[in-house]
Amino acid sequence: MQGRSRLKRTEKIVLVSGLSIRLALAPITGHIYDLALFAISQRLYYGQGIIDLKYFPTLPVVYYLQLPFYALYVLLLRFGLTDIQQLYRTTLMVEGVFLKLPFILSDIGGYFAIRAITKKTTSAMLYFLNPLIIYLSSVWGTYDTAMLFALLLGLYFFQRKEKVNASFDSPGVFDQTAIHSTNE
Repeated sequence: MQGRSRLKRTEKIVLVSGLSIRLALAPITGHIYDLALFAISQRLYYGQGIIDLKYFPTLPVVYYLQLPFYALYVLLLRFGLTDIQQLYRTTLMVEGVFLKLPFILSDIGGYFAIRAITKKTTSAMLYFLNPLIIYLSSVWGTYDTAMLFALLLGLYFFQRKEKVNASFDSPGVFDQTAIHSTNE
């Protein structure tokens, strides 16, 4: 019983530490070109109501994933938040956090997905504190961890034999498996 409560305590420490590291790095780092295009696309939508994916650097899903998080940033600006620019960065500091927030939250989702798949907290902790995962989502600001979360979610549903959910969550990866297993 005491070992289980110690593990829960360790798990909370890992989650809080990992999230703190990510949120501390997010405002002062980022891929200059991608974050600039992310910011321009969001500014166009919330400033003029224009959805222009012509210059968006990645999949349209990421654009729509960022919309609700950027809405929170716009709301904070309307309530008087003063955001500052750090050195030569193309995005403002708090703006960069909100652009990266979906990816940071997908790291947390990946943690819980790995824990559910493996039934081991240690594996999930190693994933969550992995410097590469932190670098991808919080430092560089790429969407790789969001796609990894979708893949892990599909694997979780596939493992539980929920064919419809597995093929829906990770299209292209589990589609064929779900189709073949229903034909048997």
